[in-house]
Amino acid sequence: MWKLVPVVAISLALALFSDLFSRKDPMKNRYVYQEKFLWIFIIVTMALFAGLRTNYNDTSAYIHSYNLLSKEFDLSRIDYSFGANPGFNILNMLMKSLGITSQGFIMVYSVLTY
Repeated sequence: MWKLVPVVAISLALALFSDLFSRKDPMKNRYVYQEKFLWIFIIVTMALFAGLRTNYNDTSAYIHSYNLLSKEFDLSRIDYSFGANPGFNILNMLMKSLGITSQGFIMVYSVLTY
């Protein structure tokens, strides 16, 4: 986990710069962030931070289940019942058929859920 400390440090530095470049709008009583690029870069680095993990909580279980999927896209093998998460399974099958690795699988979901 120590290898991810630079990613957190970069994100904190970018957040500080974003805060320094912002100005307070007295009419709306909120801050106006002038550098949108910094926000986008913060989102990307935090998604990298979340996507590069390997052994946090249940990440290894998700990676293991993703690795068990076959590489062929076959919708007939998906359970469409309510509790079986068919959308999640279809997206996983699509990513696997496109050749996305298990680390890419975690990265895609970290970007989507940020």
